[in-house]
Amino acid sequence: MGKEINIGKLSNVKIWITNAHKSKDNWSKTKKFIFIKITTTDGVEGWGEAFSIHLREKAIATIIIELFKEISEIKNLSLNSFYNKIFFLRDGHGGLDFSSATSAIEIALWDIAGKLKNLPLNCLLTDNPKPDVSIYATCWSDLKR
Repeated sequence: MGKEINIGKLSNVKIWITNAHKSKDNWSKTKKFIFIKITTTDGVEGWGEAFSIHLREKAIATIIIELFKEISEIKNLSLNSFYNKIFFLRDGHGGLDFSSATSAIEIALWDIAGKLKNLPLNCLLTDNPKPDVSIYATCWSDLKR
């Protein structure tokens, strides 16, 4: 399925690290988030997000940049060629920062693949997607009320 979609050549990556902040009523606080936008040479954009731990955001952003340099050399990038390159680059070692960086890129590549095929992600992952998917929403707070 989506693993064989030709994404093409990548041209650019942009990274944003949000600020941590407390809500106006001081009920909750958020950590920093890392968002990325990858653009292909054809102008298709894909968005991704990386999990981060406090004080590790810049390290993850650096890994994203270095990984992007490596995968942007692939002329006909697909998800399979991305997975193969990442497997080679990790050289048997993986850690949370590396995994966070690769997941952000992978999410962006799936976003691009969906846009290229004009299909939602669930249709890229299976030939028989469920028409309805249950969702769960929560509001978490680290403060007692």
